[in-house]
Amino acid sequence: MREAALVDVRAEAKAHKDGDPLWAFRKALICEYVQGAKEELTELDWNTAEQFLEFVRMAALNERPANGISPLVPVFDHLDDDEPASLEPVDLNNPGYCETLSTSDLALSQQRGGLVEALGFPGSLQRAPDWYAQVQVTYHRWAREDLEGHQFQEDDSRFGGIPFHCTRFHNALEGSKEFAVKDNLIFLLPELDDPNRAGRLEVRDANGNVVVLDKVLAAAQLNADGTEGERVDFFAEDLAASASLASAVDRTNNLPLPKVFTLLFDYNTREAPLEEDQLKALRAELSTRNPEEPLRIAMTGHADCVGPRWYNTIISEDRVKNVFETVIKPTLLQKGFTEDTLSDDKRFKLAGLGESVPASNRDKGQSCEASDPDRRVVVVVQ
Repeated sequence: MREAALVDVRAEAKAHKDGDPLWAFRKALICEYVQGAKEELTELDWNTAEQFLEFVRMAALNERPANGISPLVPVFDHLDDDEPASLEPVDLNNPGYCETLSTSDLALSQQRGGLVEALGFPGSLQRAPDWYAQVQVTYHRWAREDLEGHQFQEDDSRFGGIPFHCTRFHNALEGSKEFAVKDNLIFLLPELDDPNRAGRLEVRDANGNVVVLDKVLAAAQLNADGTEGERVDFFAEDLAASASLASAVDRTNNLPLPKVFTLLFDYNTREAPLEEDQLKALRAELSTRNPEEPLRIAMTGHADCVGPRWYNTIISEDRVKNVFETVIKPTLLQKGFTEDTLSDDKRFKLAGLGESVPASNRDKGQSCEASDPDRRVVVVVQ
């Protein structure tokens, strides 16, 4: 009964009932709790069956009860007293912990924090409503068995028993991880002046694969080793539900605007004029930087269109290197930055673009002329 119903639920994952994006999850939750109530009645456990049917009613009405148990905010009541004390945590990667009944309190306690966090992402409940409904209900049933303390027989293979529900929870939790929001998530925020519009971001993983993000809240995940992880949909509700994501966005929005310095060069030279106002301003800005605080600098070198294209690319690269070695590096070393930090190409990006990006657009067919604004290095300090 439950399995057949969940097949239909997955198909309805994106269907909204009366504008409720979590309807598919709540329907899956109803199926799980109804099945649980039937099984508890078979064991003549009237109290637990009545409680599960109450949760069915709450899920159907999307009601948030006073005790915190809810289809949207799962808080479980499996511990009446203090948290269990133990010197050795349970190895939750080994499903065999379900067979060790004496560790049940401790295992439940260890799982609770991560479980509440995982179910705290409304987007997860939309991505895989059946998985997350199983996760919530199987954990609750396991917790009820532990709290009641009357089904500890290891050979109890009927509808209950701690090992039975613990194992089912473990399997459901493992299956749901494919749809979870991971730690190293990269997502594209909307433009400040248009919530339906975003720019374009290319994310390159450790293997060199490129993921293009060009829609609002398009997301990419990277594994711990930097390789591309499982693809998941990212929802605005995820952002609102996660304190860590929300704080990261707040920090980004509160960062000071990047400071841009444009250094001009004489014809066919690689050294910037020493007395140029922009050069003085750049040194002054770098002198305010603390090595304990984040710093990123992007530099692009440019040339005018006079001369061969290959030569203009080389001289633009030389101009960037010269500014970095004679201006930026000495100033930051004096402030306490290390050689290792200054060699980090993720924080200091240097590129020579030759004549490809002129300071002002030239009309098509216009003859090439020497241009002072084109012979430049642009330094962006963040």
